Amino acid sequence: MKAVLIATDLIKNQNGELKVLETNTNSWTTHNFSLYDFSALANFIETNNFNQVHLIVQNFNKTLSPKIKEVAESKNATFTEYLTSQDAVTVPYIEDSAEKLIIRLSYDTTAIVDDEYCRDKFKLQKLINAESYGIDSYVPAEFDDFEGMADFTYTDDKPNFIVKYRYPIYDREVYPKLYKVENLTQLNAIKSTLASETYIQRYELSELVDGRRNIVRSLDLLCGGNLEVINIGSYHVLNQIPESIWENTFDETGLLAKKDRPKYITHTATHIDSNFDYVYDVDQDVMMADGTRKPFDELVIGDSVKALHIPGLDLDETTYDLSTWTGSWSEFVSGGSVVSTNVTSIRQSNPVSTLFIRLTLDDGTIWDDLKSTPILIKDGDSIKWTLFNDLQIGSMICIFNTEDASLQYKTVQSFEIIFKESQILGTLDVEPTDLYLPLVGENLSIIQHNLCRSWCPSNKCYDGSTCGNCPYFYCNK
Repeated sequence: MKAVLIATDLIKNQNGELKVLETNTNSWTTHNFSLYDFSALANFIETNNFNQVHLIVQNFNKTLSPKIKEVAESKNATFTEYLTSQDAVTVPYIEDSAEKLIIRLSYDTTAIVDDEYCRDKFKLQKLINAESYGIDSYVPAEFDDFEGMADFTYTDDKPNFIVKYRYPIYDREVYPKLYKVENLTQLNAIKSTLASETYIQRYELSELVDGRRNIVRSLDLLCGGNLEVINIGSYHVLNQIPESIWENTFDETGLLAKKDRPKYITHTATHIDSNFDYVYDVDQDVMMADGTRKPFDELVIGDSVKALHIPGLDLDETTYDLSTWTGSWSEFVSGGSVVSTNVTSIRQSNPVSTLFIRLTLDDGTIWDDLKSTPILIKDGDSIKWTLFNDLQIGSMICIFNTEDASLQYKTVQSFEIIFKESQILGTLDVEPTDLYLPLVGENLSIIQHNLCRSWCPSNKCYDGSTCGNCPYFYCNK
């Protein structure tokens, strides 16, 4: 029997109704298995007497494989994994039979559910339009739920209509567009100027979870010719910032400002930018090995930059998991040393408009960073790496004083979320020592590490030549 794993995004609106937004294959998006329940899958294997389970999965998504293997073997079924590349559009052929369960977690253009309803949102909306879980929509040349609508007046300062793109690949800095539409004339104006391959929907405000709008993501297996559904689990995906963080701003057409989009949609920048593993602003200075300073965007491959030796931190970054590594502050102070390291890789993003966290330390030092930036902190006598987003009031950040070459720590006093437009960001890789020193004050630098992905299937630090399991926008290619 053949089965495909799909992820369906829904809105549970303020009336408690579930509305379908979209569905996708190839969408295993978290490694937190506590969010899921595989018991129904186990029962399905047992009830149907499957003695073989085959999993077709993209190489960067293969963290699911051990769990499916565990479930299969718990029911005395053998497990076989087939890996596809990140850009694969077809899957390996596996002969179907009554004793096999063939699970697909990889895009296949020959499959109707993939090519018709996952890839093309026009066709999905047409399919579900008349259902209770459908959303009122205007799909050009297909249907118009707003045709003949009586005039209306809308005075709330929240978006009530959304313009979406038809296909999965689009400029997320632009789409979806959210509007406050106050009357029928304004709605018709948006319809008349609608760009090719876009459509309009009534924007359904979700219920609030911890003050944030959100979507519900449901993971399901569609099995066999009758499309039997096995639910694997569901969870909330909260939007990036609370709705109440600041007042909404709309232009003269009713278009919601860029800074407010993160309140209402989960992704607000093009894929390679929204997931860019930020390490520096291009105009931020870094300490060079000779004691001078140089902006990041002037660095070239082979430049020698100042670094620190941390006792217990292996020079081979593929031997440890950065998210769980710990060291000793006292040993760092007594046995650490200033060294040099060489720039081996540089990447920069396109201009990005996105959220930053503005941090203030106890000495008044202020700088802005993205939530994904890794930073060294002191916790008692331990030192460890944490993401900027995981810092708390009172967290102690390890600091290198460039004036007297001393190690210090500064305490986080406050945070503020801000929005910045057209920022160019970057990542840096240095070897053999994997650390470098970006300046955040006149004589103060934080201690940063080469890009690492704790969720990477290799469970090791970033290295495009040894991993090979990450999507293209995370790899050094």
